[in-house]
Amino acid sequence: MPRLPAGFITRLEAEQHTRHYRKELARGLAHVRTWLAAQPGGSPLDLTRSAPRAVDDLLTNYVQACFDRQVHFSVVKHALLALQKLLRLRHRLPRAWGCLRAWQLRLPAAHRTPMPLDILKAMFAGALDGYLSGLAPLLLLPLAVLIRVAYFGLLRPSEAFRLRRADVYVGATSSGAPVAVVILRDPKNRAHMGRNQFATIHDPGTVAWLSWICCGLPPAARLWPSSAVTFRQLFRSVLMYLGLSDLPLSPGCLRPGGATRYFVDGMALGDLQYAGRWRSPQSLGAYVQEAMAHFAWLNMEDRQRADISACVRLSALVWAAAPATPRAQFGPSPRGWRRFRQTSPVQRSRAANGWLPLAM
Repeated sequence: MPRLPAGFITRLEAEQHTRHYRKELARGLAHVRTWLAAQPGGSPLDLTRSAPRAVDDLLTNYVQACFDRQVHFSVVKHALLALQKLLRLRHRLPRAWGCLRAWQLRLPAAHRTPMPLDILKAMFAGALDGYLSGLAPLLLLPLAVLIRVAYFGLLRPSEAFRLRRADVYVGATSSGAPVAVVILRDPKNRAHMGRNQFATIHDPGTVAWLSWICCGLPPAARLWPSSAVTFRQLFRSVLMYLGLSDLPLSPGCLRPGGATRYFVDGMALGDLQYAGRWRSPQSLGAYVQEAMAHFAWLNMEDRQRADISACVRLSALVWAAAPATPRAQFGPSPRGWRRFRQTSPVQRSRAANGWLPLAM
């Protein structure tokens, strides 16, 4: 069997990537090694970086063989990435990556459908309605606010799930407009853009609701006091309540929804790249192109559009401003928040003024 360098990647290098990504790389590497071992007579090639052209030719045949056998595309892609990292052959496998790109062009588009703003507003109203009815899970209250935060802050679902109250700052710009800053810990692209990143939210209503929901929570409290699975389940439940369960929408649609909204509103790609923490303008450009296409392809019936428009119109005041009643007195809290000791009214008052961290 072809030899692979043992211990070539150190633990520190490996830990630059998320656990899920490392798992995908390991699965791809195991697959390509199994394929190499199954070749007639075995492969005479030692997989080393001293023969990049030979490695490139071999991996090109591997990609073609996997395509012919209908192996999952993701497995093959991660196999190339794993060997490329092991052998330090980045930019030296042109044939293999060219073959993989030709395969990718044959695949159906897999980008998430951007969330339209009107549907976001309807989901916000529907989630609040479910919470206030007393018949639905109390977690609908933080869900209603977090879908807005993820949309206007261009957050990935995992980034929204991990937010704590200590990560939220509320204040105003030099012109007096409300703004919120959320700190993102260990995001997906931390190896390239830093372990701690931030996102800003300028939508006045979202800033008001975020400040309101944080009031009274201690620094360690998570804004989403449950699991990612529960969030996705409740997200689908709200869509079903609104009669939109047939639409291909998920929490992952909030980030592309916000990106397309900002683009349509005239935000420059350079500003959008920085706001959304994309690594390169090329990746953002392709992202926006695909997202806009899926946005145009989102088909809704006339009845659904009419219902959404009516819901948005009736809930306009609620969308624009948070309740005057403090959150702790507004209604019952989700179980994940009830275990925290409430802060004093003086602390809440100080946190609500100016550029003070809500964790104070």
